[in-house]
Amino acid sequence: MVHSKKKVWKLNSKNVQSQWYRKWIIEWEVPRKCVHSSIGVITLEFYRQRFEATMITPYLVMLFIPAFGCDLIRFSVPKFNHMYIAILGPLMRQNEINTWNGVIFYLIGTWTVLIIFPKDIAVISILLLAWCDTAASTMGRMYGHYGPLIRPGKSLIGTIAACIVGMLSVYLFWGWIARFDEPNLSWHPSSRLNIHGLALLTGLIGGFTEQLDLWKLNDNCVIPVMSGSLLYIILKSISIYT
Repeated sequence: MVHSKKKVWKLNSKNVQSQWYRKWIIEWEVPRKCVHSSIGVITLEFYRQRFEATMITPYLVMLFIPAFGCDLIRFSVPKFNHMYIAILGPLMRQNEINTWNGVIFYLIGTWTVLIIFPKDIAVISILLLAWCDTAASTMGRMYGHYGPLIRPGKSLIGTIAACIVGMLSVYLFWGWIARFDEPNLSWHPSSRLNIHGLALLTGLIGGFTEQLDLWKLNDNCVIPVMSGSLLYIILKSISIYT
């Protein structure tokens, strides 16, 4: 959080005169959502190319250090903050302009799941982060007013969209891309829980974690870590007790 009493920069109509910019960049966050969602595609490609977690996590740390350092600088140097926002502002949410950049928590979340979970759980956790969050935000803003709110800023329609995308992510990953000749698999086609049950379970977890308010933590951390934890515990329990 910025503690300086100097000028606070905002990405709003005072800084940006273009109506198009305000609609697509600020209101709908199109560039940010594109980058956010693209991580899911990159994750699947890394998986297809047989990248291991140990090959990826050092680079996440290398990205985290400058991202964290830049935030520390911009909190105390308004001119740097202005330049930073001019360049990267389109990739940030309004509430990130004067607080920690969401990319920091995105890196923490992905690094955590890659470190602590089996590969397949880590991949699906990142997919839920990349795609469920985007689906919930987009559909919630477009159609959320047609249904009730679950909590402030989270609509039932957005949560349903997250559930559906979570289910589709399972069919894409475990139904098409995943390899079942590797050790430490969390799920196998021969498992007692079939892929349709797995899709339903994962979709519900994706929708639940997307709207979860856990001690005001950033959802870029909460979604992958909580969804990975719940899915791992449930699948492990099924394999033990069946």
